[in-house]
Amino acid sequence: MSLPRVRAAACHFAPIIFETRRSCDKAIGLIHQAARSGANLVVFPESAIPGFPVWSALLPPTRTHDFFQRFTESSLYVDSEEISAIRHAAAESKVIVSLGFSEKVRYSTATLFNSNILISEHGELLNHHRKLVATFFEKLSWSPGDGYGLRVADTRFGKIGGLICGENTNPLARYALMAQGEQIHISTWPAVWPTRDFDDYDKSGTHHKSMSEPAQEDIQFQDGPGHHAGRPRESQIKAQLNEQPTELSGASEAPGKALASLNYNNIAANRTRAAAHCFEAKCFGISCAGSLPIETINSISEMVGGEQGLKVRNALTRAQRAATQFFDPTGALLLGFTDSAGRVTDSLIDNEGILYADFDLNKCIEGKQYHDVVGGYQRFDVFSLTVNRQRHKPAAFVDSNLQTVNSRGADQKGHPPEANFGSTKVGIGKD
Repeated sequence: MSLPRVRAAACHFAPIIFETRRSCDKAIGLIHQAARSGANLVVFPESAIPGFPVWSALLPPTRTHDFFQRFTESSLYVDSEEISAIRHAAAESKVIVSLGFSEKVRYSTATLFNSNILISEHGELLNHHRKLVATFFEKLSWSPGDGYGLRVADTRFGKIGGLICGENTNPLARYALMAQGEQIHISTWPAVWPTRDFDDYDKSGTHHKSMSEPAQEDIQFQDGPGHHAGRPRESQIKAQLNEQPTELSGASEAPGKALASLNYNNIAANRTRAAAHCFEAKCFGISCAGSLPIETINSISEMVGGEQGLKVRNALTRAQRAATQFFDPTGALLLGFTDSAGRVTDSLIDNEGILYADFDLNKCIEGKQYHDVVGGYQRFDVFSLTVNRQRHKPAAFVDSNLQTVNSRGADQKGHPPEANFGSTKVGIGKD
C-alpha cells in the first residue's frame, strides 16, 4: 500500500509577548489560514505561547524576578481554555497541530515545563511532551521533563514525532523516535540563542544578518506550488546554503569582533541537527523556529529599563536569527513555498509567515535499503535501549480507602489524567 502525501505548514511565529489569549487567537488564525492552503499538518515553534524566555540569556537571575513572574502567569495549563480553543481550531480545520508552549502545573505555583503537544485533526491530544532537559539559561525558567512524550503518533498523514530544540542533539532521544517508525520529524527552536554578553555585541558592531545565511531568493514555480518543473535553480540555492557564514573582517585585530564572531551559529547548528536526524531516520523534517520582531524586542527592553534595557535591545537586535526550513529523507534541504502563487524560498528567517512543503512519504523507503538503523543496520545482540515513559509527579498519596494515587500520574493505558481532558469548544479573546 502506498504511503500518504502530506502538505506541511511551518509557522515562523512571533507571539504577543506575555499576552496569552491574544497570542492564541493569532495562532488560531494561522491554523485556519494554513488549512485553506491545503495543509494537513501545522507546526508552531518552541514555546510559541507565551514566548521564549530570552531575557535569561542576557540578565543575571537577580534581575529577572519580574520576568519570571509574568512568564509564569502567562504560561498555560495543558487543560486550559486556551489549549482547548486551539484543539477546537484543529478539529474545525481538520488539520494536525503541533504546538510548543510554556506549561504550568497545578501542584505548584511556579513549576514550569518547556512542552509540546500534538493535536489530531479531530481535536484529540495525540502526545504531550515535556522537554527532557532545559538547555543552558533555560534552566532559570523550566524544570526537567520526563520520558512520557517520547512517542510517535501513527496518523493518517504518517507517523509523526518531535523533539524540542537541544533534544535534537540527544542521540538516545532521537533513536527512541526512530525505533517507532517515525516518518515526519518536527524539531522546534527559539528565534534567537544568545551566547555572549551584550557588551560584546556593542563592541563588534555586528548585525545578525552578517552571521546568517545568504539572502533568500524567490523562485516562481511554473506549474504551481509543489511542481518540480519549476525547480531548475534548486541546486543554486542549495549551493548557497552550504556556504559558511562570512568571517567578520578585522576579527583578529579587535577583541570585541573576535568574540562576536565566535557566537553560537544558530542556523548552522539547527540545520546540522535536523538534517542529521532526517538522514539517520530516513524521514522528512520540519525545522520550525520562532520569529523575534522589533515590537517584542522593544517590550523586553522597556521592561528592563534604563541603560541596561538599551543594551538588551541592542543585543537582541544584533543576535543571529534562527531559520524555519524543511528537509528530505536524505538530509538535504527541501525548498518550500509561501503562498498559492508558488513563491519559493529555502527558509523563513527575519519575517513572520507560513512556509509550506509537500512530502511524499514513499521517499522514506529507499534510504532504509542502505541504512535502517533500527532494523537491518542494527545489532540488537550488541546494543539495547530502554526508555522510561512514565509521567512523574511529586508524591504518591494513599487515601483512607487504601487506594493509591500513582506518583507517576498513571492512568488508562499508562496515560496521565491530562490526556483525557475534554474538547469542548471554547472562544477566547472575545468580549
